[in-house]
Amino acid sequence: MSSTLPLNSAINQPLPFMQEKYTGEIKISLHKSDPARLISAVGERISLETFTGPYSTEFRNKFSALVAKNPEIISRPEFISLVKVFQDSVNVRRYGNGAINTDDQIIKRIDYDSVRPLQGNVFTGLAIVDKVTGEIIGRAAIGSGSKPGESEFGLALRRDYHGKKIGKEAALLMSALALTYFENKFSVGNKKEKLPVTTFTATALNTNIASRKLLSIGCKPIKSLPSNLFQRFACFIHLDKLLNWIGLPLSMRQSYAIKGSDLRSILGKQMDINKLHISYETHAGI
Repeated sequence: MSSTLPLNSAINQPLPFMQEKYTGEIKISLHKSDPARLISAVGERISLETFTGPYSTEFRNKFSALVAKNPEIISRPEFISLVKVFQDSVNVRRYGNGAINTDDQIIKRIDYDSVRPLQGNVFTGLAIVDKVTGEIIGRAAIGSGSKPGESEFGLALRRDYHGKKIGKEAALLMSALALTYFENKFSVGNKKEKLPVTTFTATALNTNIASRKLLSIGCKPIKSLPSNLFQRFACFIHLDKLLNWIGLPLSMRQSYAIKGSDLRSILGKQMDINKLHISYETHAGI
């Protein structure tokens, strides 16, 4: 499954990299209206934004002033967009175990990603948005890891956006958000225990060369599976995600970890750190 890109889209914009170093700016915004949060990480060609679909009315009420200034921020066809990502047979082999997501699985994913920020939890999945067309072209997750204090990265990008460093730009936006979460000591974990985040992990198939190249920058390889599978299952939403981990031999995937305390220096090697701007805003709802 693939789509024809319009002539004017993110992939046709000037490449914001020079000799592998990011030349653009990154703007991180965390909007808060107790307890809800709207998360935004804006790069040159794409942005990462809170999924809001199932709870758009609640988000509009919480952030009425923000929506009045940016009415498009909470009006995106999220399900249709993610179908193009998670029901593409090539994509699901690249990013997972090859199993096509059902409509119900995609809807549950959006519902979960939406409700967590509404409850004040920043560790969730975010929409990858083409800044030119306004279309969602993938999903970036900074979620719960295998133990309290650990967060896990995940990234899935629509196939027709591969090959133009869109994934690398998304990874930089995720790293900038992760730095924000670490420096603000946001807590992550399971229902029983949460701790301030200190470590971020990610996993890529050995065949996914692009992702492994990204993860090898500043990250240390770790074992592909934690010793306590039940603990990891408790942190996941979908059974298919656990089966994804169990169903593939360890030799087919590699996991990486990075300390939050190393993120600023690593980002500084990938971009001009002075072009990273972080803002916090509080909004009164109606």
